[in-house]
Amino acid sequence: SSCHNMKIAFVLGDDDPRSPVAGLADLAKEIVGKDAEVSFLSPASPLAEADGVWLFTNEEDGGCPPGLRAFLEANAEALARIPVTVSGVGGKDGAMNAVTEISEFLSAHGCALAEKEPFLLPQRAQRLSLDAEERMDFFWHVDEFLTFVERFFNA
Repeated sequence: SSCHNMKIAFVLGDDDPRSPVAGLADLAKEIVGKDAEVSFLSPASPLAEADGVWLFTNEEDGGCPPGLRAFLEANAEALARIPVTVSGVGGKDGAMNAVTEISEFLSAHGCALAEKEPFLLPQRAQRLSLDAEERMDFFWHVDEFLTFVERFFNA
């Protein structure tokens, strides 16, 4: 691993600390925090120093939450210079419409999207719950993103 301490910014579509979106971000922070510095960024803040950005989204009116959309539009240029990953939480399909909308926006703006398959977590309860397989998937996803960020800067 490199001597450079990676900085990863997390941006949440729903920042209610009790939301499943926040729950998944907290779980990611637990895992990522072993290898990188994690900061939570409000969608209203400009994107500062970060080596990678992880967007956690829910679905609002069948698409990307307005706050997250505004963040993308305000930071499109900065986001094109660093690796980005997006994860969805909610509904029956893990907020797939929102994730697709975000991915299409990012691709259209030349962003380097980390994954071939985004991590989508259907919502079964008010609280975040992952079964054993989803947990494995998520660990794998975290690892894939960190590896992608590292390669991006060491290329």
